[in-house]
Amino acid sequence: MSIRKDVAMIAALFALCILCLVISAAYLYQRELATKPLIWGYVESGRYQDIIEAYVAARPNLEDQPYLGNPDADLTMVVYLDPLAVETKAFMSVLFPIIDTEFLKSGRLRLYIKPVFSMDDLKGNTERYQYAKAADCLQKREEGNAMSFLVAVVNTSEKIDSIISRLEGDPLGFGACMQKSPSQNILEQVTEHEHFATYAVNPKLFIGINGENYQVLEGIPSEDVLALTIKNQLILLGE
Repeated sequence: MSIRKDVAMIAALFALCILCLVISAAYLYQRELATKPLIWGYVESGRYQDIIEAYVAARPNLEDQPYLGNPDADLTMVVYLDPLAVETKAFMSVLFPIIDTEFLKSGRLRLYIKPVFSMDDLKGNTERYQYAKAADCLQKREEGNAMSFLVAVVNTSEKIDSIISRLEGDPLGFGACMQKSPSQNILEQVTEHEHFATYAVNPKLFIGINGENYQVLEGIPSEDVLALTIKNQLILLGE
C-alpha cells in the first residue's frame, strides 16, 4: 500500500510540474506577443516561416533604414542610442568624431543610428517613441532628412519641432504622418528593440560585415576597444 501511495504522490508531483511548465510557457508566449507586435502579426496571418527567420536571423534590420557613409562599404555599424540619455551625448561627443574621421569620411563604413524605444514607449506615445516616429516619417518623405534628424536628436537637446522646422519643407504633411498608426517599419523596429533589449544598456553597438557576423559592444567602449573591434572586422575583409 505504501508503494502505491508513493507512486501516486510521484505521479501527482509530475503532473503538477507539467502544469506549471504549461502555465509558464503560456505566460511567456503571451508576453512575447505583447512586446513584439511584428511576431503577433505573423501569427495572425500564418506567416510561420517569417517567425522562424525573425528569431534565427537575430540581427539588426538594415533594409530601407537611413545611414551615414558609403552605400557600398562592407563594414557596417549599427548604434542603438537612447535620445534622452546622457550616455548618448557622451558617445556622440567622444567616439562619433573618431568614427566619422577614420571610417566614414574614408568611405570604409556604413553607420546606422537607431533611436531606442520599447513597446511601453509605443503604447504610451512617449517622447522616445515620438523621436522614432518622426525619423520614420522623414524617411518616407526625404531620405536624407531622416539621418540628419537622427544625428541632431542624439547630438543635441533640441526638440522635435525645432529640428523639423529646419529640415522639413511640408510641416503639415509631416504632422499628418505623425498622427497615423504605427507603420510596418515602426513595428519592425520595436520588435527588434525588444528582441535585443536595446533599452537595457545604452549605447549598444553591432559591428559587422554587410549586416552579418556582428560583434556586439555594450555601453560606451574605450577608443582602444572600439578600434580593435573594427580592426578585427577589417581583417576579415582582407584589409
